Amino acid sequence: MKVLYVRNLKSDVTEAMLRSAFEAHGAVEKVKKVKDYGFVHFADRESALAALDALNGSVIFLHELPT
Repeated sequence: MKVLYVRNLKSDVTEAMLRSAFEAHGAVEKVKKVKDYGFVHFADRESALAALDALNGSVIFLHELPT
């Protein structure tokens, strides 16, 4: 798994904002936001797992990410 699915995003959250939040956990290759969800593609599995562990269920951009 190198791609994370992110849900419950507000309309004002941009792909750049998502990239910024997830890059702290590893190299992000691509970010795609579609309506209220998005996909974050990492360069390697370890980075994706690190981001999942760190951000799962957290609040970013004042929005809670469900677990």
